[in-house]
Amino acid sequence: MASLILEKVAAAESIFTTQEEVDSELSRISRQQREPIAAVRMRFEKDGTLARIASRIRTEKTLGYLFERAVKTAPVVEPSQIPAVEASQTDVPTS
Repeated sequence: MASLILEKVAAAESIFTTQEEVDSELSRISRQQREPIAAVRMRFEKDGTLARIASRIRTEKTLGYLFERAVKTAPVVEPSQIPAVEASQTDVPTS
C-alpha cells in the first residue's frame, strides 16, 4: 500500500530517476565488487536488478521530497488535560 502511495506522489510531482543516478549507483557497486561496470550493468539488466535500483532511487527521492515538505505540529494540550501531581511525588528524598 505504501509503495502505491509513493508511486502516486512521484508521478504527481514528476519525480523520476535519472540515468546519471543509476550510473552512479552502478559505479559504486562495481567498485565495491571489483568488477567492470559493463559486466555489472549486463548482469543487472539480465536479472532485473537494474530496474529495482532505479525504483529504489525514485522511492528515496520521493521520501526525501515528502520529508522536506512535512510540517511538524505539536498537539495542543489544554491545562485541564494535564494530570495533577501530588506533593508526595515531587518531594526529593533526603539522605
